[in-house]
Amino acid sequence: MSRSAVIAAVIALLLISVFPISRALVSSVLVDDAPGATWEVTSEHFVEAFVPEQPPGTFESVAPGAAPVRAPGTRLRLLGNSVLIGLGAALLALLFGVPYALLSARTDVPGRRFLAGAYLVPLVLPPLLVAVAWNYVPFLEPPPITEATGPSPWGGVIAVLRASLLFALCYFPIVVLFARRALTRVPASLEESARLVGGPLLALRRVTLPLAAPGILAGALFVFLFALNDFAVVDFLNWVRPTQDRIAVYPFESFVAWSKSQGPGVATALGTPLALIGVALLFAVHRLVGARTHAGMHGAVSGTYRAPKDYELGHWRIPALCAAIGLLTLSAGAPLLALLWKSSGLEAYRAVWKVIEGPTSSTHEIRWTLWFAGLAAFLAVPLAFVLGHHAARTGRARYLGLAVLPLALPPIFLGAGYLRLVNAPWIVEAFGNNPFLDPDSPQYGPALLLVAKYLPFAIVALWAAFLEIDPRLEEAAVTAGVRPLARTLGILEPLVRPASLLAGVLVFVLALREIDTIVLLSGNTILRKIYTMIHFQRDEQVAALCILLVLIQALALLVLWILRGGTIRGGIVRGGATRDRAPLAASSAGVPPHAS
Repeated sequence: MSRSAVIAAVIALLLISVFPISRALVSSVLVDDAPGATWEVTSEHFVEAFVPEQPPGTFESVAPGAAPVRAPGTRLRLLGNSVLIGLGAALLALLFGVPYALLSARTDVPGRRFLAGAYLVPLVLPPLLVAVAWNYVPFLEPPPITEATGPSPWGGVIAVLRASLLFALCYFPIVVLFARRALTRVPASLEESARLVGGPLLALRRVTLPLAAPGILAGALFVFLFALNDFAVVDFLNWVRPTQDRIAVYPFESFVAWSKSQGPGVATALGTPLALIGVALLFAVHRLVGARTHAGMHGAVSGTYRAPKDYELGHWRIPALCAAIGLLTLSAGAPLLALLWKSSGLEAYRAVWKVIEGPTSSTHEIRWTLWFAGLAAFLAVPLAFVLGHHAARTGRARYLGLAVLPLALPPIFLGAGYLRLVNAPWIVEAFGNNPFLDPDSPQYGPALLLVAKYLPFAIVALWAAFLEIDPRLEEAAVTAGVRPLARTLGILEPLVRPASLLAGVLVFVLALREIDTIVLLSGNTILRKIYTMIHFQRDEQVAALCILLVLIQALALLVLWILRGGTIRGGIVRGGATRDRAPLAASSAGVPPHAS
């Protein structure tokens, strides 16, 4: 890859990801951040956010007419609630994800190939959709909100467990994703020595799991981050539960400050504690991934690495398969069935069509949803291609760390930053309208925001693909004098084309489920419409909207399966696939076949 391409990709990454976040941080220390206002540094936003002038209480007011501000002690409890939910989600995701990853990657369980792909289905379902679906299960329906019930000493504990379990069911595939790769990278020689000494259980406990621990913990930290920064799911759970079953979380503070017109300065200041936790955990993930990569590459570099042997389950094969299918049923099957049951009948779908796409609609959420997600996928793949290749060839993941930054920070940072950047007066003066935000324009703002948030998934997909390609192919092309663009299009692109398709579909599908940041830019998406309608208790129409969103996601995955159908076996270029396809790819780039 040419140096100029890497520089251009890094600049694009800074512009779409780091710059908006930095702009939001600047807003928190400016007196007036209105467009065209003179910049004047102040600390009043942090004072308004954290230091009430009145004696401590549940709510305090900073100044006459100002929005109510919670006391510091109350906000500390809310932060503790969010941390408890994140920890609970991470621990439960480990409990679900590690055994599933072990079964699908390192055992002789029946249906192993099915399990190796089916775990991704819960990942594409929005947590808000799953929360709505479980609310429709008959025996799990909450009691009426008007029901007179006394306070329960266990109400907060139950609320934490409820939210943690829901997040774990939605995000355990992240643990599986990291754990599967870590478990398959354990050197066979170390496991064989442990098996000779104490048998397979000792090898699993003393060798396999400890060596895979960095990757497993990295997945758990991501689950913690996602659960820590989510507010839409807990807001919905509080809306449908009685008062004694509700729990307040910290990320909602920034959203409330934004919605009550306290401004991006106060909203961003309120998100600072979550940002500090997110940056610290992001650094921990970087160290863990680096340690895992170093450990996994040691055997390959020394020439002693061999693929590990699968663990034999014996008479536990069928029970293990049933447990894995049961987990998939809880995380994806049951919610989908509940939505289908609630939305039964064509009348709900007719009503939904009139609301979001029919002649009475003024927003056309289907079109905007497809446009935002499709444009985000189209823009993300080239960036991920360059950055993933750079990370794979240099062994440094610093740019990946910058790309992951929007996932580690509260949604208000990215949303507020984008709104400040794309709402500048000069944009309207230059174009006549605002092409980033105006409803009658292409609305590039939400699409760029989605690129910034989900680019890391595309980078990881292509990074993993480039790691499987022998770098000597490129070295031979360089020796033969092949230009960088010809090397890219003739050698690299054919070999990682399946991974490029996967990266694009990942961004597209994940963009369909975004709500926490895009709601700040008023993007008209299906999930935003769902988030609005659940507060009006239109259950049948909400269920129909959820099914419609799932169908769009399923169609995208079906297209991926069809497009990869002819190359699935060599999709990530493994083993003999590299040897078989390398001469053909090298020849198409002008490299003599014998040189590769």
